[in-house]
Amino acid sequence: MDGLAGDLPSDSTFVSQGNPDISGTIDFSIDPEVVRVVAEAFRLGYGYLFNPAFATEISLIDPLPHQRIAVYDHMLTQPRLRFLLADEPGGGKTIMAGLYIREMLARRLIRRILIVPPAGLIGNWERELRTLFSLDFRIIGGSDSNADNPFRGSNSDRLIVIPYAAMSETSSNCWKFSVINEASCWEYFVEKPSRTSWMAA
Repeated sequence: MDGLAGDLPSDSTFVSQGNPDISGTIDFSIDPEVVRVVAEAFRLGYGYLFNPAFATEISLIDPLPHQRIAVYDHMLTQPRLRFLLADEPGGGKTIMAGLYIREMLARRLIRRILIVPPAGLIGNWERELRTLFSLDFRIIGGSDSNADNPFRGSNSDRLIVIPYAAMSETSSNCWKFSVINEASCWEYFVEKPSRTSWMAA
């Protein structure tokens, strides 16, 4: 049998002539939609190489100029981020932090993320990260810390810890990225250095 089809083995087995260790079976029975989704996911995994602001393309936000400047000109350029966002209330500090997290996750540079907001802003952080950036975070309260160590295990990569008193020395694991919201409130712990919350921070 002539042609390309005749060159394929009868059992549809492909063997690389250059490397006989690489072999597999060509399976045409897989749902084409599944193949398309997998290929698209693989392609998006390298989207940041073609668009330096890739996180803005996969998030439901339209960053303001000062937010883009802060994240892409200052925060992402630092090899080890230590950055203070001191904009006025309503300036979009949560958006900037979420945009940075989304961008770093897309670039596979961080995995374990810890967010420590005041108790009154827990819902705001969880809601905006979930709805605007498609990031699911687990909320940890004081009862969770007392019952078990929620800072370890496979379900501890993305945490929102509440309130400050919920933090303990057991939480001082290796976090690739941490956000302390309303950092001025930590003056309370500076005056009382025996607090384990301040030691964990």
